[in-house]
Amino acid sequence: MPVSKSHTAGDIGEIHFLVKQEASGDLRKDARVQDLNNMINRLMASSRGSGKYGYSSQNRQLRLRTFSVTCLSEETGILEWVPDTTSLRVLIQKTYNPQADEYSSRRRGKSICDWCNASLRSSYEKCQETYFRDGKLTRATALFEELLLKEHPPVFYWWFVQKFRDPHAWYEARTLFTLSAAVWSGVGHVIGLGDRHTENILIDTTNAECVHVDFDW
Repeated sequence: MPVSKSHTAGDIGEIHFLVKQEASGDLRKDARVQDLNNMINRLMASSRGSGKYGYSSQNRQLRLRTFSVTCLSEETGILEWVPDTTSLRVLIQKTYNPQADEYSSRRRGKSICDWCNASLRSSYEKCQETYFRDGKLTRATALFEELLLKEHPPVFYWWFVQKFRDPHAWYEARTLFTLSAAVWSGVGHVIGLGDRHTENILIDTTNAECVHVDFDW
């Protein structure tokens, strides 16, 4: 559970942190991944563009949002609280498409997050088995579109419209989300980051930056 501590005047102020105990995991993995992410951030900050357009991670201000992890033992530790964040699943559940019929499954994102729906779970499992067991990524993608996206089309883009009403703020939020999600995807692929579900992926609700947590996979 999150805990906060208030300090006296002249000190650093209020600190928010999470005291965590793993049931069967190892928090030292979280700490090591944060060390790696900090190193990657330093490399991206020092990267300079080359070639015709001179694009670089420095130009694009790419980074991985990190937080401190202090291990007290293998299973317990103190984690820095990441403020103003909400899980991707919660945001999708709350998002709705105002152009869809009020009673349509296409209107609200909560329909695709309903784990009590046996048919929905079965469709997810078919897609996962096609990829992880059979290794057929193209077929798994086609199944996902056929079994899930036709009935439950994406609505998350409406969150940006509803949250960031100013056109410039909307553009900046979409750009930051895209870049931060891309960096996490690239790094996650290289290090084999697992257990990536929509509750381990957070979104900063002030600017739409993507933040990954829980690296004990």
